[in-house]
Amino acid sequence: MELDVSAVGNLGECVEAYRRAERVGDGALATIPRLYALCMDVQEVKLGEATRAATEAAMSERLRAFLQNGFAHPSERRAAPEQLTSAINVVASSLRAMETAVKSASEALKEFIEATSGKQSDGDASWIADVPVPVLLTAFALDGDNANENNGAYTVEQWLWICTSVVDQLEKDLETKRKIVSYLRSGELASDELSGVAATWSAHPHVDDRLLDLARGAAESS
Repeated sequence: MELDVSAVGNLGECVEAYRRAERVGDGALATIPRLYALCMDVQEVKLGEATRAATEAAMSERLRAFLQNGFAHPSERRAAPEQLTSAINVVASSLRAMETAVKSASEALKEFIEATSGKQSDGDASWIADVPVPVLLTAFALDGDNANENNGAYTVEQWLWICTSVVDQLEKDLETKRKIVSYLRSGELASDELSGVAATWSAHPHVDDRLLDLARGAAESS
């Protein structure tokens, strides 16, 4: 019988969509610490001794005011609250896109399980016992850079575990990102915490990038 493994490629496309949305959130988060500092007029906007020395040496009042404002024009400060709100909304929007991607990835995994086992997936943890051994041992190759040392092929069993791990890891990463968005929307921000929040968003400690790259490679090869 011909084995339909298209769900692996579909899952890989979901991973790529997740990564794209994550990068959008990265870009917005990178602007938030400075925007918040401009809103609150805190010292973090300034650049310490070098700025003070440059301010004292400034040849014009306009340049001196620019330096004293932390290299920010007054119009930038006026626009900061609206821009901060907009940046937070972009992060929240990227989270929604990632939630959609993870939901679709979970559905693709379910389709792959059903295609290999020949049974409806009910979410039972023992699903792999339903996959016939000959099917589990069937290998199919990826093209290009994602081929592994075993003649470029992974068995169905390996792919099942790879895809299961990817979905599980993305779900855990999503929980971290939900907490970040909740914090940003709480209205109780702290300037000394925001840089760490941005770093946590992009760090994804629960994710094995190698597994995600394998899944993305499946999308490119499908």
